[in-house]
Amino acid sequence: MAHITIDNHRLRLIVRYTLLSLIALIFIFPLIFMLVSSFKPDHQLLADTASLRAFLPVGDISLSNYDKAFERAPIFLFMFNSLLVTAVTVVLSLLLCSMAGFSFVYLNWRGKQLAFSIIVATLIVPFETIAIPMLLMVSKLPWLGLEGLTWGWLNTYRVQIVPFIADGLTIFLFTQYFKDLPRELIEAARVEGSSWWQVYWRIVMPLSGPVIATAAILKFLVMYNQYLWPIMVTQQEQYRPVLVGLQYFFQLNTAWGEVMAYLTLITMPVLAFLSGIATSFYRFHCLNRRQGLIFRSYIMTIALKDQWIWDSWYFREGDTWHGYFLKADKALLDPERRHLNVSQGHATSTDLVHWQHHGTCFAPAKSPAWDDSTTWTGSVVCDESGLYHLFYTGTCLAENSLYQRVGHATSTDLHHWQRVGDGLCLDLVGENAAHYEHQHQKGFWHDRAMRDPWVMKDPKGEGWLMFLPPERRALMKPTPVARLVLLPPIIYMTGSYSLLYLLGALVN
Repeated sequence: MAHITIDNHRLRLIVRYTLLSLIALIFIFPLIFMLVSSFKPDHQLLADTASLRAFLPVGDISLSNYDKAFERAPIFLFMFNSLLVTAVTVVLSLLLCSMAGFSFVYLNWRGKQLAFSIIVATLIVPFETIAIPMLLMVSKLPWLGLEGLTWGWLNTYRVQIVPFIADGLTIFLFTQYFKDLPRELIEAARVEGSSWWQVYWRIVMPLSGPVIATAAILKFLVMYNQYLWPIMVTQQEQYRPVLVGLQYFFQLNTAWGEVMAYLTLITMPVLAFLSGIATSFYRFHCLNRRQGLIFRSYIMTIALKDQWIWDSWYFREGDTWHGYFLKADKALLDPERRHLNVSQGHATSTDLVHWQHHGTCFAPAKSPAWDDSTTWTGSVVCDESGLYHLFYTGTCLAENSLYQRVGHATSTDLHHWQRVGDGLCLDLVGENAAHYEHQHQKGFWHDRAMRDPWVMKDPKGEGWLMFLPPERRALMKPTPVARLVLLPPIIYMTGSYSLLYLLGALVN
């Protein structure tokens, strides 16, 4: 049975790749014909079109068509103009259109739905209907350059670039793609103090490789193949692109061999660009797969059929990654109820893509206890003796889960965790508490937030650092907590941060 299954799989692969190869040949035949014909004289080129010799480099083969093509037109000048206009337009379009898409998805401003609808509606407007009004407009636009203030943009590079930087299709592509990105990433970055520019540049754009590649290809092809607009606005040879230059070969006697040579030369940059995009996209895909990301669909690398999972944190031991996450039964029906019916799950992986679930590793304590309601997000570290420490967020049923505190548990195998004493590690007392929600003000968190402890080795000395996010709007950065041990804290204030010095060494 196993051999039959393997043979069927191989047969399907053979059939699939055979069909793909045939389709690829159909699309590549015109390119082969163009390339082969560029080496043939006109009489042989026309005679061979009636047979398969048109696709074969046979007969009187030479480079004379290329020599004559360079004599008839300044090919390198035309290619330089097209590549310059196309490259500048593509780069500016990707930047500005992605910013526009970002604002439509993540920023709240009045009238954005109407503005987006108008932008999408421009897709149905043919360019030919607005070409003449655009020509009249650009012929009267001012420009401040080295020569001073001049009027009119005709016979310039900018007249071929600026009108095409922003377009409805590119904005639409970025907007729709950004809508599929996990909003939890954006919210986490904002909570940690990232500006909107940092969210856009450091989080959203690095995850947008597929749409960037798609938009770049579409914009490159449109700009490189521009003909109508350049022939209207460029009367001087020094600014003309490649397709306008093609007209040089249809004056007086048409030499088809020279035409094929010219087309072959101007096609090379397009093929090089598409090959570069394909290679970059493949590397981007491989990199994100190694990092456990499956872009575009953002399929989770671990999912549980009967449980919701969210808020994960990780610890690496050798070649094995340990992933911890919050989970709750879907039998609750309402996903909003999961937060108060939570436990911690554990999974391991060696490649960050394929994960093995090991079940529940930590849960709320039995009542009465300070953490008998919830045990939320935390972090895991290992001390010098090899003992593992889990720091987590806990709440109490007696307080209606409104007051958060930090708990502490230890383990020898990273799965079975035992609370240290009653588990309570850190509570807010004294003036330091002013940096957290304790009066449940309107517009703030509904509970006293002291959540998501992140612990790391102190790089400047002995001991450990714990970071907690302050919830006051004035404090949009994590709160550093230094010298972490399990002794009562001595609290100091330094500027806008609360700094907790817990003296001693990390103990069980």
